[in-house]
Amino acid sequence: MLNGELAQETAEAPIFDFEDISWGESKQLSRLLLRLGGMITDGGDSADAITEIEKIEAAIAPYIVSVPRSWLVKRAPASIDWQTTGALNHLRRARFGDLLAAVAVAVGQIEKKASN
Repeated sequence: MLNGELAQETAEAPIFDFEDISWGESKQLSRLLLRLGGMITDGGDSADAITEIEKIEAAIAPYIVSVPRSWLVKRAPASIDWQTTGALNHLRRARFGDLLAAVAVAVGQIEKKASN
């Protein structure tokens, strides 16, 4: 990877619009993220983890504005409606954890901003 490509990759991040997320939705999303984290740490059942991932995908879909093209598989369509079921299936496998981390940071910033 060239230095320019590395800099671009580092600067790229998904964009979310959590401005209109409710407190209840925020709690639910945090609960799902924590539950998944616990399953991964404890080596939980893969089927249960997939169910939680699908719940997380459904919970974050309304708030995804865009995902960097470099985070997607090459065969992903040029235009993706992130609110549609299965849109995140175009994400590279290695980037799903990055997406979840970005969601956690974005939700944390919203909660921090709300408490000020």
